[in-house]
Amino acid sequence: MSTNPWLDAALDVVLESVAHYGETFCGNQWNALAACDAQPNGAPVPPVPISELTVPYNGPVNLNDLPIYAGPGGYCGADAPEGVLHLGVSVTGTASDGSPLAGGTDAYFSLPPDGSNQTCIVTVVIPHPKRRIGKGANLWFTFRVRSVC
Repeated sequence: MSTNPWLDAALDVVLESVAHYGETFCGNQWNALAACDAQPNGAPVPPVPISELTVPYNGPVNLNDLPIYAGPGGYCGADAPEGVLHLGVSVTGTASDGSPLAGGTDAYFSLPPDGSNQTCIVTVVIPHPKRRIGKGANLWFTFRVRSVC
């Protein structure tokens, strides 16, 4: 039996949109894999594939709140510790010259024990293998995180 005095928060994570900034030669067709977990009490879930994602250059595409995670994550209650939300995104695509493109990143965000909602942006930098350093695409993944106590 647990002696933990705090209640589990219910966590809902959705992917709202993806925006493409950077070089136009990187193309606009992408495949992505979005992973999410919450510590200390989140439930393990498999990554969510996002196939054939068309993202216009310098503009976002709305994904109509694509579900990424729903389950426990963080705690509620007085003196409860903050939880940690991990969002990982891996991306592949093809440049206009046919070169394969790939990138990924992991980001960590606090889960306050007050049940607050937040927007979390994960930026994936995708370098072009045949261009000089600093040239490539930046994809901004905007997640909405709802925590209910």
